[in-house]
Amino acid sequence: MPLCIILVWVLASTGLAKVDKDMRRKLMIASVGFSVFMSLLVVHFLGMPYTWLRFLRKSDLNDTDMPLTSTPSEEVIYPSQQLRHPAAHIAYIKTHKTGSSTIWSILVTYALENNLTIAIPATRQGNKLGWPKSFTPADAVPPKPDLLCYHSRFSSAMLDYMPEDTIYLSSVRDPATQLLSAYQYFGASSCFNMSFTEFLDRPSKTASFVGRCSEYYKWWLMNGQMYDLGLDTSLLSSTNPVDRSKVLDVILKLDRQLHMVLVLELLDESLIVMRDLLEWTTLDVVYFRKNFQLGTKVDVTYTESRKAQARKWNWADEMLYSHFRQKLETILSQRPEYYKIEVANLKALSDQWMSRCVRKVIPAALANNKYLKTGYEDNIGTYRLTSNGQHNNKCILLTMTEVAKIRLLNNGSSIDVKTFQGGTILDT
Repeated sequence: MPLCIILVWVLASTGLAKVDKDMRRKLMIASVGFSVFMSLLVVHFLGMPYTWLRFLRKSDLNDTDMPLTSTPSEEVIYPSQQLRHPAAHIAYIKTHKTGSSTIWSILVTYALENNLTIAIPATRQGNKLGWPKSFTPADAVPPKPDLLCYHSRFSSAMLDYMPEDTIYLSSVRDPATQLLSAYQYFGASSCFNMSFTEFLDRPSKTASFVGRCSEYYKWWLMNGQMYDLGLDTSLLSSTNPVDRSKVLDVILKLDRQLHMVLVLELLDESLIVMRDLLEWTTLDVVYFRKNFQLGTKVDVTYTESRKAQARKWNWADEMLYSHFRQKLETILSQRPEYYKIEVANLKALSDQWMSRCVRKVIPAALANNKYLKTGYEDNIGTYRLTSNGQHNNKCILLTMTEVAKIRLLNNGSSIDVKTFQGGTILDT
C-alpha cells in the first residue's frame, strides 16, 4: 500500500491528476494491483527454503581443537532460524546394492547427532524390518519413530506406521551395474556354480533359483529394486504388455508417494537435492563410503551388449531407474551452476573430514577395532583412524561400519568415543 500512496502523490505532483475521472480511476486500480503483486512477490521469496538465502557463512567443523584453514569447510548460516525447519521424520526404503549403506549411514548419523528415535527390528536382531515380506508395524519398534531406514519392503502400512509429516526417500542404480554388484556381493557364482557371464547367457535364468539358491537370490537378482519398493516381481514378463503397464502404474504411484529417489550414479548431486529437501546443512550429508569392495577387477567381458542383456533381464528395474534418473536430471538442469558449486563444496568438506579422521583405507580383515569390521571381510574395505579421529565422535560416526552400528542400535548402546575405544583389538 505505501507504493500505491507514492504513485498517487506522483500523479498529483506532475499534473497528471487533472486527467478525466475515468482515467484517474483506471490508474488507481492499476497502482493498487501493482502494489499487491509486489507485496506477494516479496512474501514468496522470504518464505522460500533456506537454500535461496545463502549469503552468510560459518564453519561446518564443530570442534575447535583442530582448526582447518581451507575455505570449503564453511557452511551456511541463516538470517533467521525460523526460516530453517530441518526434517525430523524420515523413512528411507533401503534398496539392495544402490549405495544404500552409505545413505543409511548419513541418515543414522544425523539421527544420533540430533537425538532422534530410530526404528529397529521388533526382535532386536539383524538389519531387516520384515524383509523380504512387506513391512508391517509389528516388524519394528518403537511406534511413530523419527527415522525408519533398515532394510524393509515398502508398503501402505509404512505410511500408517510413520508420523504424518514423514519425508519418504529411496535410492536406485543402473540395473546393469546393480545386478553385477549384487551377483558378486551375495556370492551368487558359488551358489549357482556359474560365472556372471554364464548367468547372463543362460536362456532360462529362473531355473537357477532352486534349492539353497531360491530363498533370497530371486529377490536380489530379479528386478530387486522394484521388489524392495513393493512390487511382486516373480511373475512379471517383459513381453506381456499388461505387466509393463502394471510396472508403469507402480512407478507413477511411487512418484507420488516418495518425496525423493536418490540416484547412485549422481550420488553427490542427489545428496545436495536431499539436503535442500530436508533443510539440513552440508555437514549433515558428508559421508565416507560403506560396504565398498577393494580392488574389484573390472570384468572385461562386461561389454555394453552384456549390460544391455542385464537391463533386459531386469527390465522393470530399468523402467524404474530411467524414470527417477530423468526426474533428478530435470531438477539439476534448472540450476546447474548452483548444483555444481554445492557438489564441489560437499566433496571438499568430505575430503577434509577424511584427512582429519582416516589414516588409511585397509581391508576389513586388518581392522584394529571390532567396530571397523564388517563381518564379511573378503575384499571389503574399512578405515584405520588417525589418533585424533579416535577421539572425535563425528569421525567415529563417519567410519564405523553398518553392521557395528546396527548391533549397537539393536542393543540400545551408545555410539561414541567411549564405546569405540572399548572395541580396540590392538594398537598399531
